[in-house]
Amino acid sequence: MGTKGRVVTLLLWVSMLVLAPQRSLWAAAPEPAVDETVASPNGDDAAPATRGEVWTPAWRFGPKQELELGVGASYWLRGELQLRERERELGLPQRVRGRLWLRYRGLTTHLEVQDVREWGEGDTRTTGTTGLGEGYAELAGEGRSGVLEGRLRLGRQRVAWGSERLIGEANWNPHGRAFDGLRAYGRAGPVGVELLGAMLRAPIRSDGLDDPRARAGEWLGAAQLFVAVDPWLRLETHLLARNREPSEDEPERHRLVLSPGLRLLGEPVPGLHYELEGYLQRGHWDGRPHRAWALASKVRYRVEGPGELRTTLVAGYAMASGTPCKGDPGDGCVAGVHREFDGFFGSRHTYLGFADLFAFSNVRDLELGPDFELGEWFELRARYHYFQLHESRGAWRRSNGTLVGRGWDRGNHEHGLGHEFDFDLRLRPLWPLTLELGYSPFVPDGAGPKLLGSRAAIHRVHLRVEVKI
Repeated sequence: MGTKGRVVTLLLWVSMLVLAPQRSLWAAAPEPAVDETVASPNGDDAAPATRGEVWTPAWRFGPKQELELGVGASYWLRGELQLRERERELGLPQRVRGRLWLRYRGLTTHLEVQDVREWGEGDTRTTGTTGLGEGYAELAGEGRSGVLEGRLRLGRQRVAWGSERLIGEANWNPHGRAFDGLRAYGRAGPVGVELLGAMLRAPIRSDGLDDPRARAGEWLGAAQLFVAVDPWLRLETHLLARNREPSEDEPERHRLVLSPGLRLLGEPVPGLHYELEGYLQRGHWDGRPHRAWALASKVRYRVEGPGELRTTLVAGYAMASGTPCKGDPGDGCVAGVHREFDGFFGSRHTYLGFADLFAFSNVRDLELGPDFELGEWFELRARYHYFQLHESRGAWRRSNGTLVGRGWDRGNHEHGLGHEFDFDLRLRPLWPLTLELGYSPFVPDGAGPKLLGSRAAIHRVHLRVEVKI
């Protein structure tokens, strides 16, 4: 770690200990306030349809106590180990964040600085990065009756929509994910709308890239409408558009994808929650037509046990389209129509197994398992996944979009890939500490051994420690 990195990390650590007020003033770690009228009852796996970050202020100033000031900090460390036969991969990502926010009536300014480093065997796996995690100004207001509500936010900000399958915060990634853009939200009773416009990459001005399309840069546009009809039915509609133009690294790239979607969820009887969602995609992908789709469903049933014990039974099924490849992996897929579903900016680790071997593209996933909770301090999640390729001759991609093993086999006719078992234990023994231990073995089956080159199982273990104040 360089001198600059040591100094920044030390300063952020000091901010955790010195700047943070006592718990009696802070009340608790700042959690987003959720409007139950439009929120998704998905639990930890997903985010509400929209969320307004309203934190308990640390200090109030002024004659009417209208000026509010808050500070916070967090330390996040995760050790992860992947084993397969004699191969071993070790990672140790670390993140330190410091936060400051100031609010006067409906105007809020928020600033968060983070330092991220990833260690591994030998030297540092990636160089440390220190920069702005979030930084925005927000103007908010609501009617006296509370029926009308609106917010306008400009700057770098994290966004989580719906189930986070297409737009999520990516909390598993030590860097997280934030967008530089403008976000508008409005609600009238049970009906709400949200708009997002973000610049993903500024337009290129380079002598080495004369394609005029590169001048448009890369951008994301999104809109969603949500309606809370009744506790048993809530409706969310989405429209996403992403434009990716040529870059110096990919001069032939030219992609525009439109993705409308629909999500239905609710709680028809106490304890039983369902969720159905589907997406279509149209556009063009590097000179080829883009035609893709995806479907997902999940059912949860919660049983209140003796004392503080709660048991939740979970069943789900998800599938996304893929492209049947005509070429060998060394020559490229070579297909007329691009049919691989584009996962946009979804929270990859939240779904499709904790081993991170699958992206939401050319996949079928059957998910079964229970959750056990004991008060606020104990949570155990157990899952079984059966994974398949939707197109047997299509590509197998991991959560970051890279190919797994040889990628695909144009002569393959088997859909099955293997079985994954996920075990995740979370403990909150005392405020503000969270401990998480996970183990995820993947057992290849069907076409899995041929694509991986071996029948050996893949084992992944992780331990996460987080302190948040």
